[in-house]
Amino acid sequence: RVEVRINNQWGTVCDTGFDVKAGNIVCRQLGFGTVKRIVGRAGYGRGVGAIHLTQLRCTGSEFNLGRCPHASGNTALACTHGGDVGVECHVPNVSTCDQYSNQPYNVRLHTEVDRANPNIKRSYP
Repeated sequence: RVEVRINNQWGTVCDTGFDVKAGNIVCRQLGFGTVKRIVGRAGYGRGVGAIHLTQLRCTGSEFNLGRCPHASGNTALACTHGGDVGVECHVPNVSTCDQYSNQPYNVRLHTEVDRANPNIKRSYP
């Protein structure tokens, strides 16, 4: 699920108007490649609290989602957490290693979202 921090408060992003351009901005902000898939309708769970952005109209050149034109005021209130958006990003230039390799400093990372509590991410060494 995509969440942004505005004025020290984390909030979600609505899927209304969220397109490939917006997805690419999110993936770029996170240090990944381009967007692989956009998951709407709270496909990664419903957030809580504020819904910060809805009806995004990104050009694709913005540095972050906050630079995209978006709805505000009463128009923004039309979105619910049932419309929280998530993204999957392409991961470019990733090399993998054999888990049994004896090379020093090999790194392996696995992260998954706990569907029972989507706000918790578990990482395994």
